[in-house]
Amino acid sequence: GLMGIYPAIDVNTMNKPFIAFFDYTGRLLRLADKETGNWRFSIIDSSDTVGLAVDLKFDSVDNLHICYSKPDNNLVYAVKENRDWSFEVITHELQDTPRLDLDIDHNDRPHIAAPSDYRLVHFYFNGNIWEADQNIGFTVRPGNTITQAIDSTGTPCFVSSNHHNVLFSSFDNLVWTNEEICDWETDYKYCKAHLSENGRVSIFFFNDGFWFFQLVTNIWQLHPVPF
Repeated sequence: GLMGIYPAIDVNTMNKPFIAFFDYTGRLLRLADKETGNWRFSIIDSSDTVGLAVDLKFDSVDNLHICYSKPDNNLVYAVKENRDWSFEVITHELQDTPRLDLDIDHNDRPHIAAPSDYRLVHFYFNGNIWEADQNIGFTVRPGNTITQAIDSTGTPCFVSSNHHNVLFSSFDNLVWTNEEICDWETDYKYCKAHLSENGRVSIFFFNDGFWFFQLVTNIWQLHPVPF
């Protein structure tokens, strides 16, 4: 049958890959892993039509964190600890989209970038409860890519791309600062933000080839990705 739509991948501390994906034939969310050397398949959520949007990340002790969409605009967060899953609905106002981004900060706390009511919302776990920052200022429409990267203080930056431009948002003191990195009359696809150990921001994307922007001394520089 048809499966593997909108996959997300991460590796654990032993460099074993785990892939979450929507099984189109079964209309459910599956997990594939190569932890034992051979590929294994399991079901994360067997509810109807779950996981059209999904992302996953490991924390520092190899707990597996996943966020995904469910019908009726539900955003679900799940974590697998000691081989047991726990599930929690974060919001009932998720925008209909195949785009979510999950990241884990240095305190092993999850952060989720997701669209709600055409806005980019930052959902984050503060150690006790989930909170939502709706003041980032990005407009997110169907088909837009969203991604985030988190620095050593637990503060994220965000990137959103659409058919013509790439937008970047960073937190400065108490406000979000948004800027348009470029505006080409071409299609930006599959954007991914990355922060290096020294805090330098890079944004990888596909546009008739793979490229990346890098923020160097407050100036965005464009480079091709060599293959």
